[in-house]
Amino acid sequence: IGVTGVQTCALPIFPGIVHQRLVKNWLGFGTSALFVFGPNKEASQDAVAFLQSKINNKMGFCSDIVVLPGIRVFLDLDLTIWVNQEITPNIKRNVESEVRRIISNSFVSDSFVQSVDLNSLVMGLAGQVPIISSISNASDRSKVINAAYVRKNYGGSSTVASERVKLTASTYQLKENEFLSVGLVNIKLERV
Repeated sequence: IGVTGVQTCALPIFPGIVHQRLVKNWLGFGTSALFVFGPNKEASQDAVAFLQSKINNKMGFCSDIVVLPGIRVFLDLDLTIWVNQEITPNIKRNVESEVRRIISNSFVSDSFVQSVDLNSLVMGLAGQVPIISSISNASDRSKVINAAYVRKNYGGSSTVASERVKLTASTYQLKENEFLSVGLVNIKLERV
């Protein structure tokens, strides 16, 4: 994985769990956290409880491993997309749909994204949607992303996400217990 203190776990995969990460000394010396990820990277509370009971049965209740669901990090974006033609309702719908698809596809993979580079994301948009105006330098890119935020969902989909925190840098580094999802994408179209 390339992050110190993190390893993918060699434990067998259990129903509802498709990926695991063991983080040593999570709660202090000698205690490890086993972060589990299910389909679409989010593990249910039932899967977490099932795996914790299996570990407790195998190792006893004094086990030094606590099982926790991975934390879903939502990336919310407020964008202004500059297009080089008249903005009709049909153009607006098509561009918004294509931008959302490109952003979603940027984060969908079998592997876990470790960091997000907003500048690369913007350059990818410019290269894949023909009617988007040329984005060639940093000042152009800063006009596209009006704001970027992260929200975190702790403990599965049944809980409420945390407050939005505005990103102040062009990159965001995820922690070993986090996985990325596209959140809210607000798009404003402007003509060049």
